[in-house]
Amino acid sequence: MEKICVYLVDDHPAVRDGVRSALLRSGFISIVGEADDAYRLFVDLEAVRPEVILLDIGLPDGSGIDLIEKIRMKLPHVRILMLSMYNRIDYIVESLRNGARGFVTKETSPSRIAEAIERVHAGEYFFDGTVLDAIVGKLLENSYNIMDVSDSAYATLTAREQEIMRLLAQGNSVRKVAQMLFISKKTVENHRTSIFKKLNINNSVELVHYATRIGLIDID
Repeated sequence: MEKICVYLVDDHPAVRDGVRSALLRSGFISIVGEADDAYRLFVDLEAVRPEVILLDIGLPDGSGIDLIEKIRMKLPHVRILMLSMYNRIDYIVESLRNGARGFVTKETSPSRIAEAIERVHAGEYFFDGTVLDAIVGKLLENSYNIMDVSDSAYATLTAREQEIMRLLAQGNSVRKVAQMLFISKKTVENHRTSIFKKLNINNSVELVHYATRIGLIDID
């Protein structure tokens, strides 16, 4: 049986040591490299060509979530499994949007992390139990807040544009929306331009009025 080539990315040596030891004991995983920041990861990436990357979210030189797309541009077939201290739903959703195949926390048992690596390597998605709890909780919450917006212009917006429109209409700044969605300010600005064009509006005041008129937000 060929071993799965895994690359570890975490800025805490003790975490890497513990994860490395546990994964090697699995018998079907080979650790082909390690990094404590994004710079070292990209230096190594093409040379070691891992099959699975276990990627921490909090790195000293950037967010692991922001790195997903950059990694997949260099290695389109690599599978990325996110590792985090927290099971925050926004982290989970944005990781998946960017192309991650799974999400585990640092409380996940070593055997489960090994299983997660095996599963994402096989092309499946994997979420640890606490992560699944967060996802189910969010789905249930959303089921009580489903909004039927029938406006034809609004229907031309992509799902991402609708999300950004709602956040902007609620009074969030471009910078705040970028932080909330783990994307760049420039990306938010580009989406905002597209939204204004599709809805035939010219500024943020008109956006708020429009969102209020179609029932997207409520202003007392």
